Amino acid sequence: MRQRPIVYAAVVLAGALVVGLLSRSTRPDEDGRRSPPTEDAPREQRLVAPRSGGEIVPAREVLEPGPSLRPLEAGASASTPMWFVGRIVDETSGAPIAGAFVGFADASVDDRTATTDASGVFRWSLRKQREALPVSAAGYAHAQVWAGATSDGAAPVEIRLLRLAALVARLAAPRDGLRLRVHTSGEARHVSEDGRSLPLQRQVEVPFAADGRARLDALVPRIPLRLEVFGPRGLVRALPDPVVLEPGECRSIEIPSDGVRLSVRCLDQNERPVASLGLLLTRSPQAAAAVERQISCYLTDGDAAASFANARTDEDGRAEFEGVPAGEWWIGPPRPDLAGLDLPRAPEEALAPLATAFELTDAERERELVLHVERGRYLRGRLVDPAGAPVSRAFVGAEHATLGGFVTGDVADDGTFALGPVAAGVHLVRAIPHGTFLAPEPVRAEPDGPEIVIELRPGAALAGLVVDARTGAPARADVVCSRPSADFAPHGSIGDDGRFAFSGLEAGTYAVAARTADGRAGLARGLTLAPGARLDDVRVELAPAAHLALRRTHGPKQVTLELRLDEAVLANDTLDAGVERQWFVPAGRVTVTLSSADTTLAERIVDARAGERCEVVFELE
Repeated sequence: MRQRPIVYAAVVLAGALVVGLLSRSTRPDEDGRRSPPTEDAPREQRLVAPRSGGEIVPAREVLEPGPSLRPLEAGASASTPMWFVGRIVDETSGAPIAGAFVGFADASVDDRTATTDASGVFRWSLRKQREALPVSAAGYAHAQVWAGATSDGAAPVEIRLLRLAALVARLAAPRDGLRLRVHTSGEARHVSEDGRSLPLQRQVEVPFAADGRARLDALVPRIPLRLEVFGPRGLVRALPDPVVLEPGECRSIEIPSDGVRLSVRCLDQNERPVASLGLLLTRSPQAAAAVERQISCYLTDGDAAASFANARTDEDGRAEFEGVPAGEWWIGPPRPDLAGLDLPRAPEEALAPLATAFELTDAERERELVLHVERGRYLRGRLVDPAGAPVSRAFVGAEHATLGGFVTGDVADDGTFALGPVAAGVHLVRAIPHGTFLAPEPVRAEPDGPEIVIELRPGAALAGLVVDARTGAPARADVVCSRPSADFAPHGSIGDDGRFAFSGLEAGTYAVAARTADGRAGLARGLTLAPGARLDDVRVELAPAAHLALRRTHGPKQVTLELRLDEAVLANDTLDAGVERQWFVPAGRVTVTLSSADTTLAERIVDARAGERCEVVFELE
């Protein structure tokens, strides 16, 4: 059985928001013509340039050294010339790119530069063991790649750039004062000079011309783009599905304007009108995707950003939405902002963020909808240790037993919590400790009932060090801890000292996998923990890794992936349609599993070999 949505909630809130980006350069042909892609040999050694713009690069695509790269020898003289030789080509056609620029635009950061010749080749003098090189060319997404010294006589390391794309949006019924806004929903990172990545959000906005057209050039391909139309009074329409462009493509889309006039009246559980209530209208709430055939579900903070439109009720509890297209919809109040309030005494007037499903047909022009909302219901309780002392270092959440979604909250210093506002009915209340305690089984409870007391038990712990197998030096890495048949694999990033620690673990046999941004990976297995025990001397040694590039076509909107080597989890993440994701993993037979809503969609075993890149494409229905 896979973990339930509330377990994912803890990971979602703890994680950083990742977003995509846009880039500047020349525009592709408007007819969208581009050279057909070449079929890469599955074991061809090449470096794929990051899908990025400017100095921004997706963290998933910081590249590994291929077999033609070698590190500087320890103690080598600073006067010894060490060179990286690269060849920059078009990712689709493989043609060399002459005149590409390598180096930093700001000479105060680094005054070295290089330019590719007619064969796309350049030489770069290295000053340290490994360097991140910015690469740019007119009409292509900028990139940043890792470079190490090239062996004497070796062929240049191939770096493939993606040609920029364009988008033309047309309004079916042009109106004055409208603007097109595009922002990304994929993963992107800004990579600093020392190779460290930081999240960065980018968006761009252009006005619609009198003929109802708006054009955006120099868009980075293979990253989900979300489109919104704004007017003088705010959001007018948000397209429900993201657009993913291919390299060199110029896509035209039409934004419909006709639709249904939706009139909504909001009443609370006492049939009283609810005034000044903000309402979100959305195609697919995040919680609804995880539970099939629901009529109601809790909205999350992310649903507000992806909503189609929003409105506020008047004194009689009424609100209107214009031009709503036919199809399935959800409507409800957003999650209330309770920051700064005393949660155990949360306000009685706050409304549960519960969305209701409904459907509009093509034949309709007007629809009236009565929306019942619930206010002032809370799940209150406290966390204690086996001695009865309060525990505050924990995360709490609750799933409704019959409705979709969840609510989450923090724990006060005295161990008390108040989850809500929530809808009436039975909930499964969960506690996820931050420290050494185990996550207990969920407690069934109803709002405004007896106090919920959850006792936490101490768990086991393991800690250790990630080091380079050759030099023994500690390394920055992403680390995953797992055990066979477990629903959840804790993971995180560690710093330059290479030290990691996992606590609150069940007894069992564990594996710890580590991977770096520069193409190394390692795995420590057979780590046995007794109940409440601690293991402090785990050592994960990094060696040259296999490079997996994964992509899917079609399939459900939300798809998760898991990478395993035997029973050890190497990575788990999401995989958007049309977006390539890349991981470095230890060599071996790696199982790649795609799933959605607890259903396995596809599974494939990959023979991953150290130093080699292997592309895997899943064609889903």
